Parts: sequence; structure tokens; C-alpha cells
Amino acid sequence: MVLLDLREATGLPISLTEGGRLICDEGVKCEEVSERTPEQVKPFLLDPNSVPDGGALYVMHRDVYAREHREELLRAGLRYDITCIRPGILGEEHVKTVGHYHPRKPGSDVTYPELYEVVCGQAIFLLQKPGGGAGDRIVRFIAVWAQTGDKVVVPPGFGHVTVNPGDTWLVLANWVARGFSSLYDEFRSLRGAAYYCLAGEPPALRKNDLYAAVPAPERLVGTQLWGLDLSPDRPIYTQFLESSERFRFLTRPEEVHWED
Repeated sequence: MVLLDLREATGLPISLTEGGRLICDEGVKCEEVSERTPEQVKPFLLDPNSVPDGGALYVMHRDVYAREHREELLRAGLRYDITCIRPGILGEEHVKTVGHYHPRKPGSDVTYPELYEVVCGQAIFLLQKPGGGAGDRIVRFIAVWAQTGDKVVVPPGFGHVTVNPGDTWLVLANWVARGFSSLYDEFRSLRGAAYYCLAGEPPALRKNDLYAAVPAPERLVGTQLWGLDLSPDRPIYTQFLESSERFRFLTRPEEVHWED
């Protein structure tokens, strides 16, 4: 059963089912669908024993595109994904992604950035930057509270987790360099991000004691574009079609002066 029509929010003729899966109209292709089951998420939780049995906690749709735009995406070296995160509580935490770091661009010392859009729902993006050569020492931690329509850039050097603090499905779209492969090991070994997002009104952040050094979290609200030339008001898929050059920062992050 269709839960939400996402055509206006994404610029693509797609909709969301009650199970967090996309329905694509004729002419739209999704190359890969995968899901995170409760069992897969356990190693990343404050309380690994808190996960109930049941279906996927979130569903990832990778490489979604209208067929007539395929060559343009390939030329730009970019991939458009959609992730659907169900609402709920896992012990004391809201349902979340497991978290990952980004790979380095070959031939550089800069990791790839990523651009997210909240298609519908509420999100808390937990961004963390390790330092000193140790993954358990974080030099910067940013929590971004975002709503439908907000855009959030994960800049080079940061890993991240996305939390669904709402009572409806959270749908995220993102642009990332093609061939990008997420790095999960550090989040797995440290059982999640440097802070856990605990259920409550409002949600609270609790330090993860497995980390050796963690700064106080910076709290931001709404769109966070780090000075990049992107519109906060239009879908990121539509903006790419208008000007793919504005998304060059995703494949050439070394050319950008990233604002603090």
C-alpha cells in the first residue's frame, strides 16, 4: 500500500510504501535495494539486547534515477540514493543508521563529502570528526536537528549517524560520488557514534563511554551547506539537473575551502 507520494519532494515519480520501500513509476530505475535488520544493528547500540524482532529498521535504495538522466549522472560521477528509516525506540535510543566514515579520494588526503536532504519527516544528523590518529578520539561533534526540506552536507573528515526522532517514516535523499563505499568498522568497534541520541522530549545526547576523548556537542538547526552554492528550497535531484557543476564538490572536495 502506498503511504506517501514523493514526486513533489524529490522531483522523481516515486512513492513510499508502508514497509519503507520505494515504488518507481515507469522510466525510473533503482539499481540496488538493501536493508538493515535488527540483528545487523545490534553491535552499534547503547544496549545491544534492546532490539525487538521484526522487519527492517531502515531500507537503502542506491542509484535511483530517471532513465533519461542516466548518462548525465555517469558523466558527473555521482550517485543518488534514498534511505527510509522507520520510527521507533531501541532500548533508550531512537531508531538510527549504524553510522559510517567516508573513504579518501584516490590520490588525495581528503575524504569524500556527502549531501543529504530530508525528503519527509524529522532527522538528527550526528557528525563526528576524529583526530590524533585514533578513531576513539573525536575533535569535533555536531548534532544537526533537521526537518522536511532541510539540506545537510557531511564535509570531508567527518563520519555520521542519522537518527529518526519522529513518529513517522524518515525519508532521506543523498548525492555522493559513484563508487563511494562506506566504512563501518570504527563505528562497530566503538558501538556507535561518540554520543547516543536518547528518546525523550526533546531527545537528549549521552556520551558513549567507549570513546577516549569527546568534545561537547555543537547543536545546529536546519539546513547546513557549509557555504556551498546550493538552494535550500528545491529538491537536490532537481538542482542537479539544473546545474550539475554545482555538485562538483562531491567528486572534487580538494577544490573547496570548507568553512568552519
